[in-house]
Amino acid sequence: MILLDFILQLTAGVMLMLMAINMVRSSVKKAYGGLIANVLVTKYGTVRAVVLGTVLAIAMQGATAVIVLTSGLVATGIIPLATAIGVAIGADVGSAIVLRILTFDISGFIPVLLALGGWLYLKSESAHRKHIGHILFGIGLIILSLQLLKTAVQPVATVPLFMDITYYFESDLLLAFIVGAVLTFVMHSSVASILILVTLVHTGTLSAVPGIAFILGANLGSAFIAWWMTRGGEKNESTVPKIIMLLRGFMAVIGMLCLIAIHRYAPSGVQAYMIGMQEGSLIYTHMAFNFMLVLWIPVVPYIVRMVQQYDTTHQCNGQDTNGILSIAQKGDVDSVTIHGYVCKELLFVLDTLASSVSLSEESYRHYNADIVRNMQHAHTTIQHRIDALKQFYMDIPQGTLNREQARKIREYLSYAVELGKASEIVSGAFMDLAYEKHNNKILFSEKGWQEIKVMYEQLRQGTLLMFDVLMGNRGGTTQAEEIKRQRHIMQTNYQKSLHRHLKRLYVGDTITTHSSNMHLKTVSNIYEIHNTILSLPTHIRNTETKDT
Repeated sequence: MILLDFILQLTAGVMLMLMAINMVRSSVKKAYGGLIANVLVTKYGTVRAVVLGTVLAIAMQGATAVIVLTSGLVATGIIPLATAIGVAIGADVGSAIVLRILTFDISGFIPVLLALGGWLYLKSESAHRKHIGHILFGIGLIILSLQLLKTAVQPVATVPLFMDITYYFESDLLLAFIVGAVLTFVMHSSVASILILVTLVHTGTLSAVPGIAFILGANLGSAFIAWWMTRGGEKNESTVPKIIMLLRGFMAVIGMLCLIAIHRYAPSGVQAYMIGMQEGSLIYTHMAFNFMLVLWIPVVPYIVRMVQQYDTTHQCNGQDTNGILSIAQKGDVDSVTIHGYVCKELLFVLDTLASSVSLSEESYRHYNADIVRNMQHAHTTIQHRIDALKQFYMDIPQGTLNREQARKIREYLSYAVELGKASEIVSGAFMDLAYEKHNNKILFSEKGWQEIKVMYEQLRQGTLLMFDVLMGNRGGTTQAEEIKRQRHIMQTNYQKSLHRHLKRLYVGDTITTHSSNMHLKTVSNIYEIHNTILSLPTHIRNTETKDT
């Protein structure tokens, strides 16, 4: 009866922990998904990417969600592979830090977190505050689940059957390693599985040596989770999880071999020290393992080069596929997958367009052949992606989408076409103006150039906002209000620029009439592109109106 009660309480504690972790992750995505996407698509060096991944993993209560999100952005080409690997390594470090925080005695915060989180969720009218309430409530439930696990384990510490099982782990470290890997993979959370281990060690049910083997196995099992979740996705989506799986797997196996060697051949003093280790030491062992992943950073450029060479060889051998396009032709995708693919492609187009806008601003300062070539390449890439989206829509088997779903996809395609027109303005009209400015040595007035810079900055803000919308797959009241605000700001800046420019022209405070014409064309083009980027698909706009 004691054993049955233990299994029931242990299962309840584990399920509560997994549900709470999922609650925190989903609420973080809803509240800050756009911000996370905006931060991720910023170009980082590998070291800064590691720091970013650490912060994101702490916020999302684990590494898997961060790695899966980053993998999707790599698949669409929005972020480079080296940055994604750095973020993934940092995510594992952040996950270990989360584990350390949760093992502190913070049970006194449970009432505060549950009360404050519940009050924010139930009483707040703001969707953002409701999400924050969900996050706080979820963290409170995670800590509460730890108390349930401790309560469940303590009564069985002296049960003969349970003692025999733990004793078997003492004599067979490899079994503890395998159990740790399998349990972590089944639970899809290294945080949850290691917290269970810590509880067992804390109550004296399990000693530290098999505990270390369990931790190494948990790190191996967690390496498979992200790969498993992305294995059937688009081409290159599982690349980052595979790399992390190989790095973590290699370290876990080497660590296990070293542990077996120490357990068998180390002096008795070393073995006695390891047996006497407490649960805190096990947590630091787990942290040390994940912090050692940072040692792979110097190797990242070589890993990226090897992946690129493999992809090139793979394509040259005629084995390349169209990823989700070929899957759709086989009729193996549903509306959710199709919607996600289209959104990811839009994110790529939007990011490429944002890069072109930045290049167009740079071309006004330093016009050169490299900028022209890069902008032409960006425009060609955008057009190819839009053409691929059209072909993708044509290849979707009949019956896969209902009428409403098909309408939504068509609206996304219409938005993509509008972004393509904006790209034509950037690569065409802007470059013509930049060439004219450079060739005729035209100069803007200082005040005029400052106005142009302000509008460029507002254009960047509009692009970031649309990333927020697309990452969330819907608008929401807050985003709808922000879109209106940004439209109003841009319109105000545009009108002020026209008014001030004409006033300067009247008093003779412009350099030439050529620079005047160029100024007017530039601000007009920026204004048009901004309106295009903020032109939401109809079904999202309707959702916002309804929410408002």
